[in-house]
Amino acid sequence: MNNTFKRLLCLFTVFALVAFSVSASAENSSEDIPQKRFEIDDFRDITTANVDRILSSGSYKITDVPSSSLKLPDNIPTELTENLENILDNSAYSCAMYYIDLETGFEISYNADRWFGGASTIKAPFMMALLDKIERGELSFDKTLTYSYDRTGTVQISKDYDLGAKLSIRLLIEYLIYYSDNVAFSLLLNQACSLSEFRSFCKKNYGGDIYKSGINQLTASVVAKAFEDLYHKSKTGNEIYVWYVELLKQANENKFVRNGLPKDENGECIYEVAHKYGMDINASNDAAIVFCGERPYVLVVLTDYIGYNTQSFINKVSAAVYDIHKYVIGK
Repeated sequence: MNNTFKRLLCLFTVFALVAFSVSASAENSSEDIPQKRFEIDDFRDITTANVDRILSSGSYKITDVPSSSLKLPDNIPTELTENLENILDNSAYSCAMYYIDLETGFEISYNADRWFGGASTIKAPFMMALLDKIERGELSFDKTLTYSYDRTGTVQISKDYDLGAKLSIRLLIEYLIYYSDNVAFSLLLNQACSLSEFRSFCKKNYGGDIYKSGINQLTASVVAKAFEDLYHKSKTGNEIYVWYVELLKQANENKFVRNGLPKDENGECIYEVAHKYGMDINASNDAAIVFCGERPYVLVVLTDYIGYNTQSFINKVSAAVYDIHKYVIGK
């Protein structure tokens, strides 16, 4: 057997092993992570008479529709729903989406219960668990935590303070939201609201878990419910949650959901957007409350890919959902 033939045989063996490994991984992935998407037919008749049928379909749902002057449309034009479905179905990577009209509870979801890397988006529902402890008097904004260790990734605290500094919970929250600071997140998670408390809070209040197998993972459903909860609590005038919403309006990297919305003559978004983005290896996410006049809505978009084109993708999803929202509210 000459050397050339040996090398070819070796390469063939390696390629075969790699192909088998990828195939096995794909099979395991499809079993571990259920796919779920909306059915376009469900959009075409959204009268209250069909609520039970829609709910039982499990694809998307209408909940808590108030008996007020707000009316849902009898149908949504096919071109609007097909546009959104095509964007989601033709993504080069896995994705999830969750939309909620906050005044009616009308929801549209896509892969809502599939696990995705949370990245910094995990900090948004975490804040709801932390603020709940503060609201119940278990913690104080003025309580100080010791800056005792560094973290990698997005860190601003390490530039502004020395190790050993005493930092108030209020200050850490501001760093967590303004800068998506990982040191602030670690300090709060380890010294103020534990992972077990956080998980229990999400299960109890949002009907789902986070941190699958001890890894930072979440679902679009849990994140959307957290933002819905935040909106309704802030709407009552509760100062804690009003403050949190204002922080989210000023949070960094507000270019995902926001950049898919209409702009004024100066190129600025015409609506306020309170959001929390997240980007990490195999994660590019954004979750937001869009303050669309008197009919605000929640939009969550998760992907399992990081790259420039995920920003463009989230922009497109945002624009398509906005068109549907305008139709839902009759504008």
